[in-house]
Amino acid sequence: MKLAPLVALLCASASGAADTVPLPSGCFKMGCSGKACKNKDALPVHEVCVDAFEVDDKEVTVADYAKCANDGKCKAIDPKRGPKACNSAVTGRDQHPITCVTWDEAQAYCTWAGKRLPTEAEWEYAARGTKSHSYPWGEETPTCERATIERCKHDSTEPVGSHPTGNTDTGISDLAGNAYEWVADWYMPSCKVSEEAARNPRGPCDGKSPCKERKYRVMKGGAFSSARQLLPAWARYYAEPTQALPFLGFRCAK
Repeated sequence: MKLAPLVALLCASASGAADTVPLPSGCFKMGCSGKACKNKDALPVHEVCVDAFEVDDKEVTVADYAKCANDGKCKAIDPKRGPKACNSAVTGRDQHPITCVTWDEAQAYCTWAGKRLPTEAEWEYAARGTKSHSYPWGEETPTCERATIERCKHDSTEPVGSHPTGNTDTGISDLAGNAYEWVADWYMPSCKVSEEAARNPRGPCDGKSPCKERKYRVMKGGAFSSARQLLPAWARYYAEPTQALPFLGFRCAK
């Protein structure tokens, strides 16, 4: 990845509680290759370039989302929407990531905060850190000290930023484990883009709705219930944008 080392400069967002981390423009190898690649839809590996942008250093929390709902700009999450694993339905989880939100609800929050959902390329670029590692922290195998993942004696998320040793070298937390995160792109079975679209790719339909060609949106990062093979920065999964899942949240970019 063609990234210069960053001084940890954090810029406060307009409305949301998370700070944003500025990332310079750069190019990197998106996707995976070799024996480590268990996700066929992360093939083939290919070079992508992104312009400079900012991304939240933390996942949007239950408390963050409540501020938007109280402001009348976000839809309040019905506690009966899902099981108790939906963080907004459980007392004491204000600093856990907001979960059980649809793609449109996530985008509405980001708009209220003066931001947007990151593209899949931006998300992966941020998750790889300045040295384009497989995981946010480097190449070491995921552990319970670095991330909230399967087999860590948790049946749900933890408060955002609970594992600083799992942060990227730019200071971004929870890009592996805790909660999956919505990104802007519609899902397609291959992450390959044309050479013409290799700068700031936005996926099918440029991420806009409606998109008759596609049914699912991309989600990234793994969750508290995810096995280790689902945690690399290149790993991809998907859900219908109307789904509100107890292991799926988001963060914003601008």
